[in-house]
Amino acid sequence: SVELSPFDERRLAVVTCENFGASGEGQVHILELDAVESTQLNEVVSFTNSSGGLSDCSWSEVNQNQIITASTDGSVSLWDVSGSDDDPLCRWMDHSMAVVSVDWNIIEKTTFLSASLDGTIKLWRPDMFDPLTTFSTNNLPLNNVIWSPHHPEAFATSLVDGCIRLWDTRQANQTVTIAAHNDEALSVDYDKFSEHLIVSAGADRSIRTWDLRFPSAPVNILVGHSYIVKRAKCHPQIPFVIGSVSHDMSVRVWDSKPLPGLTKPEYEANNLPSQNESGIDRPTKPSHQHNDHDAGNINYGGRGDNGGQHLGCVSHGDFATGFDFSLFAAERLATCGWDRKVIVWDINLNYLVDKKKSRSLNSP
Repeated sequence: SVELSPFDERRLAVVTCENFGASGEGQVHILELDAVESTQLNEVVSFTNSSGGLSDCSWSEVNQNQIITASTDGSVSLWDVSGSDDDPLCRWMDHSMAVVSVDWNIIEKTTFLSASLDGTIKLWRPDMFDPLTTFSTNNLPLNNVIWSPHHPEAFATSLVDGCIRLWDTRQANQTVTIAAHNDEALSVDYDKFSEHLIVSAGADRSIRTWDLRFPSAPVNILVGHSYIVKRAKCHPQIPFVIGSVSHDMSVRVWDSKPLPGLTKPEYEANNLPSQNESGIDRPTKPSHQHNDHDAGNINYGGRGDNGGQHLGCVSHGDFATGFDFSLFAAERLATCGWDRKVIVWDINLNYLVDKKKSRSLNSP
């Protein structure tokens, strides 16, 4: 997983694990874009989690030097990246299975969430030892949790049963359940401009956008990935733009804007076909093999059946797993993958890859 800092436009964090998370330790790497050499990523500091691999991270919204991580050993840790102490400031061991996702509340700012394969989501304050609240999915493992950027008490989760569940911290049970995918729902994110829109991604190789007022059918289904879509995120500065990464090794940018005038009856009338009927395309074969100094291959084509379109594609050398947009530079995004690379990409106004900076790590 990779996340760009909300405080420093040059800084980002990436978490790794040995043996693809099956065993071994994990690390937190804090990297910075070089102020002089624009294509260089430098490591500022790294920390080791010896008890398990790390699967996700989220920067604090109140302290630029603090970050939380999720571990395969069931722990959540808070790290101070300004020092050299290899031990976390605090470690919580309340989950009974691997923690797969963490997210800091971007509105309320003093709380964060953790989601686990044990079927629970826990609400935390960094200054308290026990969770404030535990939410249960009745033993259904989770894949992702994300706070709403519109309401401080609202959050969303993606689950292995293909559903997206919406929650309110003031209520014990989920408020809305959406049957989103034909396979596991791997990722969910809120649109930053409309409180009614969310995006989901799944193991059925699709990215789907939803209007929460009419959740019976998706607004759009974006197809183009040939394997599971690990992460999809909405752009924080440009409406309808979505970024995604997949186990097909590609990094893709999409315009998810629906057809003009599409209304709720048309959502239902244009209900899109199942995975087997949708004609999901495999990516175009690269024209060349890229290395650390190439811009990668750019592919075009692919649309959503309700009007969205695929703007461009670049590649990692193995499964692409992490994705984040910059809050500072609209053209910037960061990705990571099983090829042991974290890459910062700059895209031009037509969403074409312009240049990249990369760094190789010891673990994927």
